[in-house]
Amino acid sequence: ANAFDSSSDGKADKVPVLAGDVPGFSLRRTVIFACVIGGYSCYYLTRKGLESVNAMMIADPTLGMDITQMGILTSIFPIAYGISKFVSGNLSDQFSPRLMLGGGLLMTGVAVTAFGMSSSLWMFALFYALNGMYFFNPLISARCGLSKGLNC
Repeated sequence: ANAFDSSSDGKADKVPVLAGDVPGFSLRRTVIFACVIGGYSCYYLTRKGLESVNAMMIADPTLGMDITQMGILTSIFPIAYGISKFVSGNLSDQFSPRLMLGGGLLMTGVAVTAFGMSSSLWMFALFYALNGMYFFNPLISARCGLSKGLNC
């Protein structure tokens, strides 16, 4: 018998099984939704980090940054994010959304931590660009996961 057979003997009644009839479907749907929202929220928190500390970075004499360098640094994220969009569609078809969401969160955490430990413009730019590149993952995972039930 398959999902479209409504009779126990497997005859071809072909009445589709509704999602609400599958045991545990509502719980699984709720857990998947909560994971996608929670994951995206974590990504969003890493997205706005520089804007909240850029004045302190300019004021810190040990970093030696001026407003022009901060402008360059601030521009890195949207450029990296935009470039990553060309790759993201293909990756979403090739990899599991679970892997992409979890891996993206992990790599974003690494990039943000390394950014915090840096002290030169080039290292700040590198890690902020990596943060922008990894940021595309939740959007892929949410679309792919919700449309395919996280089975892709």
